[in-house]
Amino acid sequence: MPPDRHWVAPALYMAMIIALSSIPGSSGPETPSGPAGWIPPIVSNALHVPVYAGLGFLWTYALIRGRRLTPPQAALMALTIAAAFGALDESYQGLVPGRTTSLGDWLADAAGAAIGCTVFILWRWLQTRER
Repeated sequence: MPPDRHWVAPALYMAMIIALSSIPGSSGPETPSGPAGWIPPIVSNALHVPVYAGLGFLWTYALIRGRRLTPPQAALMALTIAAAFGALDESYQGLVPGRTTSLGDWLADAAGAAIGCTVFILWRWLQTRER
């Protein structure tokens, strides 16, 4: 049985998120250090939503194509996967120098994933209506 190629995009996207989470943060509130030190905290926090929207979108697509789930089933499973991954990612960030875990960041991750799943479902629905 050949490997399912639909899982590649979300897996690579998750690897990118982990790579970004591995970048050390500021060593203090006034002395940014490391490659991510130049990003203002408000921008960094706001980026959780679009990043995880992309993950929710990709997982919904992969689950519909690879598992042949209905769009609502795929969206719910994609949201669960992305939110769980967000929780793991937030926990991991606590191990990275200058980074912290945050419930607010995880909530932004989950909200972004929900947006991405919803956008995919709406996009797919619009495609089927046009046929």
